[in-house]
Amino acid sequence: MPQLPTPSPFPQFLNAACAFVIARDHNRIVVLFGMDNSRRRGMDRRRRPTPLLSRFTFRGGRRAQNRRREEQQFYYVDRIRKGLATALVAIFVFHVLDAVLTIRHLERGGSELNPLMDALLQIDNGLFLVVKLGLAGVGLFLLGLHQNFPHVRTAVTVLFGLFLALVGYHIVLIAVA
Repeated sequence: MPQLPTPSPFPQFLNAACAFVIARDHNRIVVLFGMDNSRRRGMDRRRRPTPLLSRFTFRGGRRAQNRRREEQQFYYVDRIRKGLATALVAIFVFHVLDAVLTIRHLERGGSELNPLMDALLQIDNGLFLVVKLGLAGVGLFLLGLHQNFPHVRTAVTVLFGLFLALVGYHIVLIAVA
């Protein structure tokens, strides 16, 4: 009878493509359902946490919540929770309203208090809109990716309140003028 290979160690069972292994163990034949590392390409992606920007950032992935006990608090996500996404979109809409109402306020003789935005407005209104909304969009996107980090929910709540108040202030300025 031909000699059969010895069984693979059990941990190998956990890291590669599935395969059946027939092995001889102390004069008996054993069929193990195991893993075959020969088909694996590259490093196991599960050995490190999902990075801030990865191939799953824009095209999605499965992880909206973490299932690993060791990463319960700080981890990036592939999908932003619906409630947080709704709040972030609302804050972005407040940014758009703030930008449009700022331009309208300036047309009526008002002034911009932010020196950076004032310098951009002196150059071009379109440049002002692109920079203001671009910075807002990137910042809100990064907040969404960090949804499971400390203080992000508090920051989103504070931003929502501040920009709601700012839009209300703009509406009062327009009503008074």
